[in-house]
Formats: sequence, C-alpha cells, structure tokens
Amino acid sequence: MQIEDTSLTRKIYTNIKLIKEQLHDSPELLVRFINLDRQYYCALLFIDGLANTQVIRESIIEPLLEIRKIDKDSLMDTIAIRYIRSESVEEVTSISSIIDGMVRGKTLVLVDGFDSVLLVDTTEWQKRAV
Repeated sequence: MQIEDTSLTRKIYTNIKLIKEQLHDSPELLVRFINLDRQYYCALLFIDGLANTQVIRESIIEPLLEIRKIDKDSLMDTIAIRYIRSESVEEVTSISSIIDGMVRGKTLVLVDGFDSVLLVDTTEWQKRAV
C-alpha cells in the first residue's frame, strides 16, 4: 500500500477524509464521534477486527466522557497522560505514522482544532490454542 506522507490539518473532517482515502475507503474503518467537555469535538478511528472494542470503550471512551474542564493549551498532553488508560499513547502528526499504527490495531484520537493526534494501543490479540 502506497501511503502519502502528508501532515494533518486542524480540521477534523479534512483529517478523517485524508485517512479514509489512504485506507481506500475501507468498510472496516470505523469512526466514533464524542464531545469533550462540551467544547471540543473528538473522533475515534479504528479498524474493525484489528482493534479491541472493549479496550476502546474502557480505556478511551469512558475516560474521555469524564472530562469536565480542560485547558486548550495542554489538551492533547492532558488527554494522553491523565485520561487515556493505556501503556502506549503516542502523539503523531503524519498520515503515514497514523496508517502504520492503525493497521497494527491502534486507535486514533482526533480533536477538532488540533494538527496532531493520539495513537493508542488497542490491539486485538488472537488467542492461540495450546
């Protein structure tokens, strides 16, 4: 898959469109929208079957819905450090890094007005027969 290495914009819908195009509008790409603190619009993007939806719900969605007041200047750092419950949270700005993470089962957290995103490890591990 040829991935165009472009940077993100500050517009959430433009970024979602760029990511969808890079993934060839895959029907496995799922998008979930939520509001943070009634001020910020947020989208979670993940690939069905690669990301664990229970981990997404418990480690990302539920904590983000608890946000009551958050400062815009430190928003991404605060979300990554204080709210998301994962050992692996990475802030990235390039489409190629995003696509690489998503095809490995990571979930993308975009916030409208920001040109960086968070990649959270939510990989669905296959169980092996012993």
